[in-house]
Amino acid sequence: MARIALSIPRVRCVDETGGSWAEKFGNDEIYLGAVLALINANKSVAIATSGSKLVGNNFDDGETVHWMRDLVVQDLGDPSVYPYPKAVVASLVLAEHDAGNGRNNFLERLANDLRAKLNPAALDAVLGRVGGGAVRRAGGGTLAPSVVHGAVLGPTTASATPAPALNPQAFELIKGFAAEKVKEVGNYLISTVSSWVGDDIFPPVVKVLDIPSPDHTWNGQRMTPEEDVEFVGHKGKYRVTMYWAMD
Repeated sequence: MARIALSIPRVRCVDETGGSWAEKFGNDEIYLGAVLALINANKSVAIATSGSKLVGNNFDDGETVHWMRDLVVQDLGDPSVYPYPKAVVASLVLAEHDAGNGRNNFLERLANDLRAKLNPAALDAVLGRVGGGAVRRAGGGTLAPSVVHGAVLGPTTASATPAPALNPQAFELIKGFAAEKVKEVGNYLISTVSSWVGDDIFPPVVKVLDIPSPDHTWNGQRMTPEEDVEFVGHKGKYRVTMYWAMD
């Protein structure tokens, strides 16, 4: 059964948090985490979170940590139950630790809020607004499968009942709606929650990956090219190098 991994080879401190005065008295302790929303062609959605992981506890300006770790790995499920194409919407969350467990609380709140937002009724409403609520079913007729939530850092949990696939236009609508909600919820939590979580949480970065088939490759490889994403906040700036790998 295929899996998708979000891997982080390097994290670079472009500028420490706190400004020049704070930098004289301490170094940054940086954690990285992610929340994934896996969207299947049958309109089922699985949410998983990595929890926050320590990247380095002594970052200075210009320092790079060669981390070389999978941040989160998600089971893609039995294709006879969760058909392709699929899409993964990831919210990457970087935090500078100050006190407590606020970074993990933030990730859990983000995951739980997304479970609430990406519910069957919301997805049906998105499709219904454009007349795309029906899914294809062999032999005619329609069926609207329910949203399935994945176990945290584990395989998707659901009954093994084959489900039909959305038409391509409807799948794109669901994927776009999911990406919009992942960004919206992350920004909302930054504006309302991050001030009391005890850690300096950077605004999340949202990335979307399309997986057309279980044997899909990127330029002949089972992994995407590396790309850099930047986190800016708290008078600091970090550059995270990432790629996706499928096995």
